[in-house]
Amino acid sequence: MTQWLRAAALVFIVTLKGSGCVELSDRKQSSTKKANPGVSFAMDEIDIVFSDVDGTLVHYPKQLYPETEEDKKIGIIHLPPSATGMQGIISSETLRLCQELRCRKGKKLILISGMRTTTLWKRIPYLPRADAYCSEGGGRIFYPIKVEQAGASNNLTDKGLTFSLLFGSDKEPFFLEEDLEWRTRMEQTTGSESFVGNELSQQRNIDENYEKLIIPLEQRKGVLWDHCRDLIRDGFVVDTEGYSACFRVNRKHQSSNKNEKFEKLLANIPPKGLATSVNLGCVDFYPDQSGKLNCCEYLIKKLCQNGSISTLDRNAVCLCDDDNDLEMALACKH
Repeated sequence: MTQWLRAAALVFIVTLKGSGCVELSDRKQSSTKKANPGVSFAMDEIDIVFSDVDGTLVHYPKQLYPETEEDKKIGIIHLPPSATGMQGIISSETLRLCQELRCRKGKKLILISGMRTTTLWKRIPYLPRADAYCSEGGGRIFYPIKVEQAGASNNLTDKGLTFSLLFGSDKEPFFLEEDLEWRTRMEQTTGSESFVGNELSQQRNIDENYEKLIIPLEQRKGVLWDHCRDLIRDGFVVDTEGYSACFRVNRKHQSSNKNEKFEKLLANIPPKGLATSVNLGCVDFYPDQSGKLNCCEYLIKKLCQNGSISTLDRNAVCLCDDDNDLEMALACKH
């Protein structure tokens, strides 16, 4: 497993070097040198790096043994299991490179994943410090806020629950602030009910019965949940746990006689107002205003100093691995 992880870390390093985000000491030289054959861009133009998480920064060995002292020595970090029991690993070298991107190179780092929001919250202490954390395929966006700045923020979703990174040198505690403008856009398709009980509220921290607040699927309004109920009536098993702006249909959860229907589900065009993508062998459904590409376009305008003129193809780099990343990768071009 050691050799496998080192190889994965090497791929990540090469990707960063290929994107022109490493070795920037000679900025004049780097701005004119081609990063990859056939791909030419000025390093100083890159403002932001969008990175997928699962399969890109976090990896899943076929067989994962309990964490050992040897793992710790060579920098293999075990993440907590997801809601479905999947447990990944990340390397300390990956964390170091991500920190270098932000702290030494001055680039924005955005983690954008299809994982459910509740899984993101559990994993944040193990992930690289980022300028934004996006879950549910871009359906929800959270920004880290320094503790001393919390009092000046009027739209914090939580003022009591703090996060701290367990690894790396940037361990200063921080809050998370949800982007409510983005969330309002999602609610046009999801309704507001699906967010109840699935927020970074103090209640989540102090009340073990917070799950009782979650509004059942049959009571949720919006095109997204209408389609979800239609699929259930058609015999599909759907996954809504921990999701507010997305739901998932996992091939492994379907009965054996549903294989043909599942293939049709992959090919079918979703109802108006919805979009779909394939992630980790599953089909995700979400508002057509969501998705990784739309999320990236929104964030580059919001977070970059030249946001009004910044574009994905000129000012962004994408790190990714799966089908649901394709639109984002094609738009970034680096």
